[in-house]
Amino acid sequence: MNAILKELTPLQLQSLTVGEQIDLMQALRPSSEGAKKSPEIRQAQRTLYCAMKLQEDFLNVEAEGRRQMTEDLIQKNRKLLLEAKKKWGDKPQTEELIGLKKRTLEAVVKAQCKAFGFQRLPVKLEAFNEGDEADIGGYRPATNRKPPKIVLNMDSYAINDFELMLDTVIHENHHHFQQTLILRLHLPEDDDDVIKPGHPLYQQAKLFELNSEDGAYVGPEESHKAEEENSGPPGSYQKQPLERHAHYSGPLTARGLVKALA
Repeated sequence: MNAILKELTPLQLQSLTVGEQIDLMQALRPSSEGAKKSPEIRQAQRTLYCAMKLQEDFLNVEAEGRRQMTEDLIQKNRKLLLEAKKKWGDKPQTEELIGLKKRTLEAVVKAQCKAFGFQRLPVKLEAFNEGDEADIGGYRPATNRKPPKIVLNMDSYAINDFELMLDTVIHENHHHFQQTLILRLHLPEDDDDVIKPGHPLYQQAKLFELNSEDGAYVGPEESHKAEEENSGPPGSYQKQPLERHAHYSGPLTARGLVKALA
């Protein structure tokens, strides 16, 4: 399989049908024999990720979700958002200001969940990595004991940037949306929410599922190291299906919301 990928140019990889890309991802999945141990297989995964794009049917759903989300926020929370935008960078960061930020981000998450049709998550503002300004926070998936949540680092450089924090919370909440789509792939056939072949979200949900498997996700450190070693095309972290979506929708939605508040 890696030999096939080596023979294909980036343009040829991009021209593969989604079904063919799914087949390649399945052939390269960590559960396949030898895939987890082979650096060549891992490089092939990163190369394939860099050639992928978000699916058109999914982008149409994305666009409508962003429209509904922005409309809902402006209609119901304009006053809150304007106050937050005005005070967001104030110092010192008082308890009152922290409360304003939390209410704002919770309102954004609530509107996003409603627009895209998935379960609302709690937003936690915590100094969980004190002194590490680079660690903004992230989505914490569910475990056997704890439900999923979004945790944002109060010590990060981003906490005082209104648009960047909107981008961040939308980005992280979309990782929960992705997991919701994956779960819907496995609902009973007669369930109204099941995503099965032919559904407009099926192909993108399948790409998310394969990218979520153990050993399939590319972390930023691995991607950066691969770039330094010239081991495949650059940007595999941001270009893999899960991150391509979150990095696409987060800033686009945040910019649109800030523009609507002007």
